[in-house]
Amino acid sequence: MFREFAVHRSLAWSFGVAAIVLGAAQSSAEVTVQHSDVIGQGMVGPVVAPDGAKLVRSEKGLNVSIRIPTPVGYVYPTGNMWNPDAVPGHPEVYSFWVFVFNYPEECAIPNACGLSDFGAGRGAPAAFNAGGHVLGDAPHLQLSGRISLNSTPFLPPGGALIEPETAEVHFAIAPHGQLSPEDMPNQINTPIGSPDHWWMAFFH
Repeated sequence: MFREFAVHRSLAWSFGVAAIVLGAAQSSAEVTVQHSDVIGQGMVGPVVAPDGAKLVRSEKGLNVSIRIPTPVGYVYPTGNMWNPDAVPGHPEVYSFWVFVFNYPEECAIPNACGLSDFGAGRGAPAAFNAGGHVLGDAPHLQLSGRISLNSTPFLPPGGALIEPETAEVHFAIAPHGQLSPEDMPNQINTPIGSPDHWWMAFFH
């Protein structure tokens, strides 16, 4: 009887392990991990961080992260309705933006979305603020965040995140210049500049 119990217990343990392994395999199959180079300021800038951007897709949203060497000697953008002009200083502020094209096949160049698509229509992106960071003397700038399914963007017209598994996604780091405590939190979570001032990565 004891032996029979031991056999059943062993079988139950084996099935349990198999179920856990199978569950893990199914779970990992639902997640897509992509890496992309990060380019310097400007849409065609040099690569500053090979595979420095990471995008994890699932049916529930996007996990985003980006890591580059701490920028030096870069171009500072002028202000806009949210932020004053960016000026050199110490420490400096950076924000992390994610542009989601839910329907990249509707872009002016299908599945290769660009600046011409930042208007209205199904090909337009939604802009999400994925994080911000005040950086002192660290050798690297690293930012990360999450965008959940149906979450509301900072800026339309692209609408909420609807197609996390198939959307075209662009990352951007925007430089805000010297920390200005009186302008926080706007300085860290609102846009500034244009692609000419951003470090970018692309996931098609």
